[in-house]
Amino acid sequence: MKMLSAKRKSSVCCAECREEIRAGKDWVRLAGQQVYHVTCFACSQCGVQFANGALFILRNGRPVCQMHFSDSPEQQAGRVAARRVKRTRTQFTEQQYRALQRYFRDGTNPDGRRLQTIASELGLVKRHVQVWFQNNRARQKKLAESRHG
Repeated sequence: MKMLSAKRKSSVCCAECREEIRAGKDWVRLAGQQVYHVTCFACSQCGVQFANGALFILRNGRPVCQMHFSDSPEQQAGRVAARRVKRTRTQFTEQQYRALQRYFRDGTNPDGRRLQTIASELGLVKRHVQVWFQNNRARQKKLAESRHG
């Protein structure tokens, strides 16, 4: 899953439902040049939603699950380039990023309750905030070591 970056200027629509994807608000999946809401990213044959790591192909620009492409003429001819659904990175909005940096200056290792408070204030999941703090602490440590070593 991926949070669409707020830096995109033009509006992007979901390839399935055709509704606008709101930058910094909607979680999306990318397949080729297509962008889908996470809930819309499903097999066009059976409607099963794709989980992380699921194999799929794009047939006529629409995603098809492994069950529906494995018996296809393309598969038998060996012309199918199956793709895996990747775990996608969380992309923070500029406001969320600035707020996280501000909280980091106040304390580099917040407890569980503080992480939950920060996550709630920023509209994020606690685990994403926790990982951001872990990564930022590691980044600070690496910078300090490179300055002194």
